[in-house]
Amino acid sequence: NGPACEVRRAALRGTDDALMTSPPSSEAAPPDSGAAAAEPVDEGFSNMHNLRQRPAHLAVFLNYLLHTTGDENLFYLLEIDRYYRSSWPSALQTHTGLDEFLKTALEMHATYLAPKSPLRVRIDAKLVSDIEAKLNKPASLMMEELKGIFTATHAGVRDMLDVSLTRFRGELANTDDDLYGSSRLSDRLNDVDEQAIILACLKPPLARCS
Repeated sequence: NGPACEVRRAALRGTDDALMTSPPSSEAAPPDSGAAAAEPVDEGFSNMHNLRQRPAHLAVFLNYLLHTTGDENLFYLLEIDRYYRSSWPSALQTHTGLDEFLKTALEMHATYLAPKSPLRVRIDAKLVSDIEAKLNKPASLMMEELKGIFTATHAGVRDMLDVSLTRFRGELANTDDDLYGSSRLSDRLNDVDEQAIILACLKPPLARCS
């Protein structure tokens, strides 16, 4: 549990910053299926796109994952978001920039995708093999590969998180209790209130990994 705890502590400390930023602009809201949910659930939990726009809601969902199915999928999604938010189009034009992005990609593979990863994501083995093949290509071919290297696994992890979010909505709809900090949420939170909810959700797991 030692290595996993170390990585989780680092991920949690980096999550506070990630929660206060928006997802990449390419992440569009899913189309309306026309079938509204039967239960009146907070709009912030209606789908992953809305969830990523609401830092406090995302922190509550992370708290739920930490206590139930596991947090690795959400951490991996946030890592990919950070990877693609970086200034890689210009950075990849230089050897230094290419080296930095290759280093980041290798670290993400070692943390989430390799067989003995401390926070291993249970994703399609074929997708992982494709990433490993790209990471082993000659440097002269690496630039284009790094641009979209995590796109397929991003979609796969999003699908798994959609399932977890559906379960969480079901729990919220069937209780009036405070689930994982959800009772403090509203659509009109100011920055101070958001930060207080985020800290309340992240401090306990950080303390367990101290």
